[in-house]
Amino acid sequence: MPRKRKSEGEGKKVQRRDERKFDVEELFDEYLDELVDGLGLSNINLPREFYYNVLKEPFIGAVGDVKSKPKPRTIINRLISIKADLFDVISVRLARELDHLSPEQLDFAVQYIRRGIVEAAPKLYQEAIRMGARETLELLKETWKVYGIKAPVNCPRCGFASVMPDGVCMVCGKDVSDGEIKRQLEIIEQLRELKEEDPVAYNEIMSTNYLYFVEGRLVPPSKVRQEEGKLRYEIVLTKKDKMELEKDFN
Repeated sequence: MPRKRKSEGEGKKVQRRDERKFDVEELFDEYLDELVDGLGLSNINLPREFYYNVLKEPFIGAVGDVKSKPKPRTIINRLISIKADLFDVISVRLARELDHLSPEQLDFAVQYIRRGIVEAAPKLYQEAIRMGARETLELLKETWKVYGIKAPVNCPRCGFASVMPDGVCMVCGKDVSDGEIKRQLEIIEQLRELKEEDPVAYNEIMSTNYLYFVEGRLVPPSKVRQEEGKLRYEIVLTKKDKMELEKDFN
């Protein structure tokens, strides 16, 4: 039986069309300086290693699955399209990794911080105080109102709405007194109203001598389990508090 002849080209190594024609990491190293300039990051004067670490992953994502070598401007435009998230990450990294920020670095971080503000705010606040940057502090405070943890108690030291249920300010670390927390939450005034609106809850609070403040409401201890996952401020009533209430009703 005659042997079957091989068709033309059979057995030859054929180059796959879907093979990438460049190395992504080598391309990143080649384009890095252009990326920094194109994104407007050169004015914050960071070491090249910082730029390398913070831009590498976004760069790889921007390149995607293309097979031919993209131009620097193409990558820059793709990164600009995610600028808000990218600069938010850079702002957090500045606060996390640098011992002290320059005025330019602080301005950048406070201008672009968004969802990362809960982590970054203490450092940015500290740096703004060190530099005496009042306008920067006000901008940081406004950003906290939008993206931070919205606490019902303002810190008497830094002015941020950032005093947590443990009485400590998340931004400046001040330990706020129970009396100040009660004053801001208007506990006595709300107890007066509660006595008229819900005598059962009021009597429970007065008999146990404590309550929870949850999202603008006074909650007796027996009902607090229904409020899990929310900011819950435990308020202990003192003799002075009860005397003030009794005086009002006598």
